[in-house]
Amino acid sequence: MKRKKIQAFVTTLAATFVVWTVLLLMLPYSAWAGLVVKLVVWGAFSLIVLKQHDLDVKSIVEKESSLKWVGMSLLLLVIYLLAVNKFRLDYSPLSLHFVVSAILISPVIEEFVFKVVVQNFTSQLIGEIKGNIFASILFVVYHIPLWLYRGNGVAAMNCLWVLVFSLWVGFAFNRTRSMKTCVVIHLCHNIVLGLFLS
Repeated sequence: MKRKKIQAFVTTLAATFVVWTVLLLMLPYSAWAGLVVKLVVWGAFSLIVLKQHDLDVKSIVEKESSLKWVGMSLLLLVIYLLAVNKFRLDYSPLSLHFVVSAILISPVIEEFVFKVVVQNFTSQLIGEIKGNIFASILFVVYHIPLWLYRGNGVAAMNCLWVLVFSLWVGFAFNRTRSMKTCVVIHLCHNIVLGLFLS
């Protein structure tokens, strides 16, 4: 039974990554179209996995956010930001698309997909630490076609930062079992990076 669950999950995940990558690399660039593709492709993936494996995620989705984890995350982010910017805090205004996509929608869909669905499911099969590592590696791989679609290319430092960030959020998820905590950490991360590193 466990083997069939893993095969069904891997098949769904692989098909989703193929569709995600092909659509992003074939469509002409549009920031709003990329957002719609993200919602449709990864929303469909989540619904399929939840239905295939009868996952109960209601308690995870409804659990309140942990201010302790959000505070620790912000502190680490500010330390990183100060180190990268050599202690300068010049900021850039945020665009409407950035606010809608990176602050309002992406943290919710990405944390639901990669923490509530992927990490939660794989942790039940291979343990919390390996589940977090697996989900975090997938989170990096998920970003690669997105970066290419935007014309940014793939930089090793971007991959490393996304991996470290996802591992941290995954650790917070394992401790709190709260999607809201992960979403708040993610949106704070996106706001700070959008203001100070764009």
